[in-house]
Amino acid sequence: MSSGATAPDPGGAMPRGAIYLLGLIGGLQLLDPAVANTAIVEAGKALEFTASQRALGASISTLALAATVLAAGVAADRLGRRGVLIASMLLAVIGDVIVAIAPQTEVYLAGRALAGIGLGAALAATFAYVRFVTPAPKVTAALGLWSAVMIGLLIVGSMIGGAVALSSWRVAMLLVPVLGVLLVVFVPRVLPVMPRSGQGRVDYLGLVLVGASTVSLLYGLSQAATSLASPKFYVPVVAGIAGYALFGSVELRSKAPAFPIKLFASGVFVAAVVAGVAWNFAQAVVQLSTSNLWQYTKAVSTFQVTVLQLPMLLVLLAVSVLVGNYLAKRGDRLRRVLGLGFVCCVLGLLLMVVAKNDWPAWVIVPGAVVVGIGLALISIPQSAMFVAEAPADYLGSVTSFRTTIGQVGYAAGLALSVVFVQVFGHARFAGELQKEGLATPSQVAAGIDEVRQFAHDQVQPTTAAGRAAVEAAEKAYTQGFDITMIVSAAIIGVMGLAAILVMGPPASEAGQRNAGAPI
Repeated sequence: MSSGATAPDPGGAMPRGAIYLLGLIGGLQLLDPAVANTAIVEAGKALEFTASQRALGASISTLALAATVLAAGVAADRLGRRGVLIASMLLAVIGDVIVAIAPQTEVYLAGRALAGIGLGAALAATFAYVRFVTPAPKVTAALGLWSAVMIGLLIVGSMIGGAVALSSWRVAMLLVPVLGVLLVVFVPRVLPVMPRSGQGRVDYLGLVLVGASTVSLLYGLSQAATSLASPKFYVPVVAGIAGYALFGSVELRSKAPAFPIKLFASGVFVAAVVAGVAWNFAQAVVQLSTSNLWQYTKAVSTFQVTVLQLPMLLVLLAVSVLVGNYLAKRGDRLRRVLGLGFVCCVLGLLLMVVAKNDWPAWVIVPGAVVVGIGLALISIPQSAMFVAEAPADYLGSVTSFRTTIGQVGYAAGLALSVVFVQVFGHARFAGELQKEGLATPSQVAAGIDEVRQFAHDQVQPTTAAGRAAVEAAEKAYTQGFDITMIVSAAIIGVMGLAAILVMGPPASEAGQRNAGAPI
């Protein structure tokens, strides 16, 4: 497809070259935090991070993305999507290069923020581009391939980045810039120029409100692990929710809103939003909870965690393509596919309740694989509903909003999984200590210290009391994990039921409305 190409012929074939390129670009947004999180341990040592600086370093790119992604979508509509895509990729390249050469903490944090802004904008732009370059009947198939390519890059790239990080965290942080430069060269050669859209003045107030509200909500959720009763948790969460309400009020009154807030009157769009939150929530719960379970109770390495989580990602990759192709032929089954996805997620989470302290790590992998199937069955219908509902003049803001709700869902999953395990696990820790004969206050305090040291060093205590305390903690954590999976399954089930009910009669499904066609 040349730079002067126009929108595709409805009867034409899916432009696989363009979809592969868009998937690889979008996949950079998944790969970047994966590599950064692997490298942050050594980066923290080299730059002498404090505990708070390390926490900020792990989250600042997400916060910067959340604050700016909707504005980037509006900019793409107004200024031209291809130009914004190129600029955002170059911004991400610059950001990660700054990280790689950072001489001090502040420079590192600035680079991570720039990378988050650039890659968030690039991901949203690729989502919008999939709809534009693909004939309407092939959009769901293209979305399946786009998703699969992103996951494939994450799998391969994270392994390469992790291996390189063992030798040099600075070199590892150059992986995304190198890929970004290679890919950006193909953008003007493969992707057509998209017509500009949007009219009237830019709604800066709305953009500031939604960005600030999202950052506030995400920050509050990240503090949930400290205490749900802490002002650090509930103040920013309440402020974020109130900010969203104010944003909605402002948009309803605006003559040129940044986001078409009246879309929430559409049951299909609301279902897509709920499905997006549920998808990211489930993924976060499974990834974080399994990683912590394996490392804290099985003492497995980071590489082994990657291997154990690989089957879920591979299934997610393969099923995404299958679902996309199936819905391209049977769009009238979108509602059923979405519902089946929620059922699989619930079933998979419940299958993971088999975790036992003295069982091997792999016993929960089959449940995770079933969750992966469910995630694919949710993701493609959800993406199709988003592109079907997006008005032509607001394509950028609506497709960017998908990224925003994804960040909220993922943050909620991370926060709640940590809180659930802590609450349910700690509630059983004292009882397990008593079973091991550690009942006095001094014995309990000493046991807790031994557990903390073990969690940090992954070295078994040398004293009998220490070994007993660690065993008690492992049993408690495993029980907490099991209850977390049950509670998470219930939450996903409720969200799935809500999504299916709010969609309305089957005749309103996006698949039956020629998903991907302008509305």
